[in-house]
Amino acid sequence: MKNKASYGVWTISILLICAYVYAKFQGGFISWFIFYAFLPIAIMAVGLFLFAFRGVHVVRELKKPKYTAGQTVQVRLRIMNPYRFPFIYLMVKDSLDPRLINAVEDTKKIVLGGFKKEYIVEYSIEDVPRGVFKWNELSIETGDLFGLVKRQHTFSHDNEIVVYPKYQIIRRWRTLNEKNIGTTFSFNRQDEDVSSVMGIRDYAPGDRLARIHWKATARTNSLKTKEYEHQITNDFMFFIDREMKSYGGKGTGGKVSALFERTVSLTASLTRLVLKQHFSAGIVSYGKVATVMNMSKDQEQIFRIYEHLARIEADSTYSFIKTVLREISFLPMGTTVVILTPRLDEKIIGLLNDISYRRIKLEFFWMKGHKEITQQERQYLAMLAQAQINYHIISNDRFEQALSGGDQHVTA
Repeated sequence: MKNKASYGVWTISILLICAYVYAKFQGGFISWFIFYAFLPIAIMAVGLFLFAFRGVHVVRELKKPKYTAGQTVQVRLRIMNPYRFPFIYLMVKDSLDPRLINAVEDTKKIVLGGFKKEYIVEYSIEDVPRGVFKWNELSIETGDLFGLVKRQHTFSHDNEIVVYPKYQIIRRWRTLNEKNIGTTFSFNRQDEDVSSVMGIRDYAPGDRLARIHWKATARTNSLKTKEYEHQITNDFMFFIDREMKSYGGKGTGGKVSALFERTVSLTASLTRLVLKQHFSAGIVSYGKVATVMNMSKDQEQIFRIYEHLARIEADSTYSFIKTVLREISFLPMGTTVVILTPRLDEKIIGLLNDISYRRIKLEFFWMKGHKEITQQERQYLAMLAQAQINYHIISNDRFEQALSGGDQHVTA
């Protein structure tokens, strides 16, 4: 805008000189009237070019730093003009995260100027999506009456909001045993109750060395693992599939985003239910950064989980199956493993059977979406039923219906 403003000032200066020369040589009331009428306009234009935005600063105000997906965010811009420079108009344009563009009609606002010391500009973001959103720059443009001189200035003011995932109130999940308050286990990987050994089984990849039964291994010439007494608690570890391939990879548009958002929303709803019942919940979430949130039942755990869920994306290139196998060996006995993934294939079936073989209580949530179930997928579901693995089919956003008897199978 600097070049445009310079050209405008030169244009006005030439016109003012022409008006003066005309009045000087022509004389008379009309010629001098034209000169004196144009003089304040020229002075304003030059003043605008030299002094516009001097001392002006902007503050962006947000009512709160935390929101829940679907809420409305109110944004207020306060433009302070301490020297009361007489603006004709102000055109304010705020910068927005690209993910918020569709949620706002227009962030470009025009306000009439004057000698005000403060200008207020407001706009709202409807149905804000989950995520972390940052603001930084905003630009203000002003000009003279004839548009010959325009000045633009960019201000920097940082703001950030965290939008938690939308959750649903789930009143009942059949896997919860409200009479069983669970048993507290240490997360020390060396700590194991050897008195609860009830048998041995073949070694499964991921079993800790401390669980290997060396005498049986030497006797049979094959690796054997101690099998401990099966304990049931209400401790839940949620495994969220963030592998990019599970959602179709990059460039598949809004359908991928909608399915992943449903996965995050279901995780938020289930963890809220577990923690409201004063049971323990944790998260295993491998994306660009691997995150393992240890199980806890304290009041701050729900905020830690929601803070994490607000920031995650389906951006992992690491195998989800390897993620689960890597982490389940570190879980305390009696922990219920909750797996949420849109995949239902031979590898997932193998993973679920492996977890069941380890005598780990398992809840499987298949994030099916709106697609039709294929014949192959029906066979996989039959295999899960035969293996007595609890599964739930999530085809829409009615989570409580799926958990209370809708698209689900719960073994007896």
